Amino acid sequence: MQRIAAYFTEALADRILKAWPGLHKALNSTRITLISEDVLVQKLFFEMFPFLKVAFVLTNQAVIEAMEGEKMVHIIDLNAAEPAQWIALLQALNARPEGPPHVRITDIHQQREVLEQMAHRLTEEAERLDIPFQFNPIHSKLENLDIEKLRVKTGEALAISSVLQLHSLLASDDELLKKKSPLVSKSSNGYHLQRVLQMNQGTLGDLLEKDVANGCSPSLDSASSSPLSPTASVKIDN
Repeated sequence: MQRIAAYFTEALADRILKAWPGLHKALNSTRITLISEDVLVQKLFFEMFPFLKVAFVLTNQAVIEAMEGEKMVHIIDLNAAEPAQWIALLQALNARPEGPPHVRITDIHQQREVLEQMAHRLTEEAERLDIPFQFNPIHSKLENLDIEKLRVKTGEALAISSVLQLHSLLASDDELLKKKSPLVSKSSNGYHLQRVLQMNQGTLGDLLEKDVANGCSPSLDSASSSPLSPTASVKIDN
């Protein structure tokens, strides 16, 4: 019944939107957008809506507090899209009384052009501030991520930032759990991320999640077993 109701709702909305041909065409366009257009849309969204700005400010503040006194900081960004967040973080770390740490940022995105833009902007800012900096781009969808490419090192303070991306990991793990395979738990990205966190248990600064509900409803099993769940984060935070 829920599926039928959803279809009727979609059909009714489509019928109403046809009263505005331009809007209807824009929302139902089949044209493949250019990567440059996607980047522009993301930039406009960031500039026009305060949600991401607030999420970035809170995330950066959590990182700064958790990484106090650390000499090597590794940030893993599961949704690299906007360099402004990490530019602000570099500036804040540079202002520390003890001086800036060595910073390594690993960005994950499925579009090379976005990663290239991030690399250029962040490297340029790090050079301007004279901060020891490394950028590790990973061209991949999050659900297809090869965890070895994160290149996490023992002894570095690690923070994982997931803005609007945690749901994809939970959904992926949920699908695997439905298959009920004995190898499912060790093939999921949730399991592999948990391994990464355990490797850095002694120096883990913080696990950051600024996600919103967007229609994904993972099972209780997948949510509780995820390394990004509140239960798991309590075990690994200092």
